[in-house]
Amino acid sequence: MDTRLLSQLTVEQQRCKDIARQYQAMGSIGCFAAALIEQALKRSDRAIIEGGEDDIRAVLQDLQTFQTLPPQPVQLVPTKRPTAERLRLASAMAPVGRRPGHLGQARAA
Repeated sequence: MDTRLLSQLTVEQQRCKDIARQYQAMGSIGCFAAALIEQALKRSDRAIIEGGEDDIRAVLQDLQTFQTLPPQPVQLVPTKRPTAERLRLASAMAPVGRRPGHLGQARAA
């Protein structure tokens, strides 16, 4: 077996463990990505134990596909619109109890 292949695999495993920790630190948003990475890490451990060189090459390629997180976090906070553009609650709701056409008119007897 090629020792360089095993050393590359251990480097990629450590890199992917760091990426998985970063995704887990994000909370519920990163849980799915962290689970995918953990599953790939388990397959890589299994490939090392079984010792098949083809399996190790395949797992190494799988681990190399995971990318690091972008340096700037994505902002999920909505931007606030100016107050003139916001709808007011009074203008958004229909009047209650009376029809809009009969407001302020005298009743005919």
